[in-house]
Amino acid sequence: MHSSNVVPIKITPKDNAPIVFSDISDYYWAADDIYQVTRYGVVEGFPDGTFRPEKTITRGEILAFLIRSIRDYELTEFPYNQNWFFKEGFSQAAKELGLVTSRQDNVTYYIKNATREEIAHYMYILLSYKGINTDVDFVSSFTDIASSGYSTDISIVNYYAIIDGYPDNTYKPKQNATRAEAIKLIQRFMSLTGYM
Repeated sequence: MHSSNVVPIKITPKDNAPIVFSDISDYYWAADDIYQVTRYGVVEGFPDGTFRPEKTITRGEILAFLIRSIRDYELTEFPYNQNWFFKEGFSQAAKELGLVTSRQDNVTYYIKNATREEIAHYMYILLSYKGINTDVDFVSSFTDIASSGYSTDISIVNYYAIIDGYPDNTYKPKQNATRAEAIKLIQRFMSLTGYM
């Protein structure tokens, strides 16, 4: 592998560049989180100047955002691949970090919408990667996670106050997550790991 293929992920606050998304008002519930995480270069909007906060987030998008949020990880570019997720090295990173298995590593997997339980699972893995204790004796009080294959992951990520549920004490693990919901969680993850 040539060193020219390694793209270091060096994220620094972009304080000099004003960031304004045409579809995010100052009063939008996640506006501060979206702008803060965007300034750190972890997330981005669309070429038309929108962020589309209520759009469901794909597995590829959330994985790319989470991988960017890790300061000490370098991506290896694969310039001849046609799909952005593979081309920019996110596929390789997701496998190396244990976020996906080799069997899951395909375009079809990454273009599907991410569920709330999958995002909790990814975050659980990254908490461990960042050296945060995930061997915690805690069971979340969410009333609808017992049947989830990721109930432990959800509980631990909830323990660290990265995720929360709904007023009726549910988490809705199978529900697709929006871009705004995902960014809120990334902001909390970055704060917990000492990045913000």
